Amino acid sequence: MAQLQFDCLFSPKAGRTKIDTFERLLASKMRWNVDDIIDIYASLFRKGEEYKTMELPTTPTWQDGFTNHADRVLLDGRDVGVSSSNIYSYYFREALSLGCLDAKLVETESELVVQWGDHGRKLKDVRVTVERFPYLSADRNSEVDAAG
Repeated sequence: MAQLQFDCLFSPKAGRTKIDTFERLLASKMRWNVDDIIDIYASLFRKGEEYKTMELPTTPTWQDGFTNHADRVLLDGRDVGVSSSNIYSYYFREALSLGCLDAKLVETESELVVQWGDHGRKLKDVRVTVERFPYLSADRNSEVDAAG
């Protein structure tokens, strides 16, 4: 059985650094590059290892908890966040994903790279564009009577 030790010192500065890190994260919507998505599917018809397939309309991420898969998001080769919950939207005719991105480095319309796939296997650098969140610009439907 593991034994807890309480003889360590707590550093308020280290704790504040962790809090500052979380305060910089921004919930974001990312629009995936169509040509990169087509290349993911085309890899199924090429010799060699294929990329992880994107299932339509959504790649299941809620099998073993909220999300069991997240992809690195890069800006000029530097980690700036994670992407998860990718979907194909028939309404927008686009592939989209949610992300938590570093608000100090990323703005709306920033172009980033999502490293799509299972790590340890072949990864695809997918170009994405950061979009406003929420993405849908329609009015709220709280006044619509769906019963009639």
